[in-house]
Amino acid sequence: EAEGAAWIEVDHDGYGPRFSTLCRRRLYIDALGEDLRGEDVCEGRGGSHLVVRFHLHPRVDARIENVAGGETAVRLALPGGAVYRFFSVGGSLAIDDSVYLGRADIPERARQIVLTTPCAASLTRIKWALRQNGGEMASAE
Repeated sequence: EAEGAAWIEVDHDGYGPRFSTLCRRRLYIDALGEDLRGEDVCEGRGGSHLVVRFHLHPRVDARIENVAGGETAVRLALPGGAVYRFFSVGGSLAIDDSVYLGRADIPERARQIVLTTPCAASLTRIKWALRQNGGEMASAE
């Protein structure tokens, strides 16, 4: 932690026996909680895909949009009117179906953000950022 901002680093080898892969995630959040950045890394033999999923609440409206520089982002509109943008570097960006299990015995249709990239023979990295009211990914790197 420094000046209210925090870095968290975690890893696991749960895919090691099957895919010979080590997964790491680094998270950063600023002091105001308005800038969340992440980096997902897989180290391994390659030949498969790194897929990172962000499951959304059913009431979040998610849409892919073009932003400055020809890049794409996901616009996330919350029921109260707040808008966030999700940016990524290093993988293809898509929105897919998901299921929300937040209420007992009542599965609900939901959406998820999906980042996908082929795994290299040594190291594969996807960076992403979630920012309230926009911003740009370039400043997250």
